Amino acid sequence: MTRDQEVQFRKSLVELMPYAKGFARTLLNPKGQYHSLYEDFVQQAFLKAWENRDGFQAGSNLKAWLFTIIRNGIVSYHRRHWRELVTDQAQDPQAPNDTANPERAIATKQSISRFAKLKKAHQEALSDLAWDGLSYEESAKRRGVPTGTIKSRVARAREVLAELIEGGDRDYGRGAAQRIAPMAAG
Repeated sequence: MTRDQEVQFRKSLVELMPYAKGFARTLLNPKGQYHSLYEDFVQQAFLKAWENRDGFQAGSNLKAWLFTIIRNGIVSYHRRHWRELVTDQAQDPQAPNDTANPERAIATKQSISRFAKLKKAHQEALSDLAWDGLSYEESAKRRGVPTGTIKSRVARAREVLAELIEGGDRDYGRGAAQRIAPMAAG
């Protein structure tokens, strides 16, 4: 590839940047857990395209070639990633291995069940902070509400989860008076 061809190739690649980001965002589902990685996939695809620029046939569709690289990168990532299990054991080999502990499995299932009982707004606020690592301000911006609303939702979600843990799941949603009334009648 001549110097002029490289300059033209680079210019054409740069022009495709916004389209590539949009394509990667579309493939990664905006509500999915990998959505924030779209720029990483695009960057890797541009790097691969540049490294393999000699393999590109001049006159063919550069956009289709680049999109194929992006799609293949995302597919390869998902094929590898679903097999990976990140555990404390990987970080610290001396840590006890309790992955086969049935009590831990039951506790995890109960936690997921309790989380599912929360209102959708409370689930979103907790997931923004706990899983996505956002601050209260970032979460408020994402949800389009004041910061105080996010703080309130998180506080209420914590209260409800504590109530579910202490009082048992069966009593959720019933006030204290409703819990006492059946006992007084019997």
